[in-house]
Order: sequence, then structure tokens, then C-alpha cells
Amino acid sequence: IFAKTKHRYLTKKQIQQIEEMGLKEFLKELELEAIEVAFKKNRKKVRATAKSLQIHTDKVYWYLDNNIGEQNELLQ
Repeated sequence: IFAKTKHRYLTKKQIQQIEEMGLKEFLKELELEAIEVAFKKNRKKVRATAKSLQIHTDKVYWYLDNNIGEQNELLQ
């Protein structure tokens, strides 16, 4: 019965990743990737990114400040 149940949000690969890295780390990486994608989609505008994700601008700034290695690529 459970083997045929489809998950509403998770793919099999995501479930495997959660098992490997733990839910906390998976959610952290998912959040950071969502912010990065939205930042690029919103033409690197912090307010537009925050609004599209329904988060505070501080979260976007935190992401930019804490991903300095990737920041140069993101801001170019």
C-alpha cells in the first residue's frame, strides 16, 4: 500500500539525499538554492528576491554575506 503512494513534494532522489545528509542539512541547502535561483531570476535585486520568496531582505543579505566564494559569480 505505501510502496505505491506518491509523495506530494519529494522525489526519490531527494528522499535519498535526506537519508544521506540529514533533514536539517538538506533543508539548509534547499533554502540556499532557492534564494540563489530567485536572486538570479530577479536580476540580482535583493528586495525583489525577498518579495518573490516571501522572506525578509535580511535573509537574502545573510545569504550573500555567507557565500562569499560564490558571491562574485552571483553579483556579476
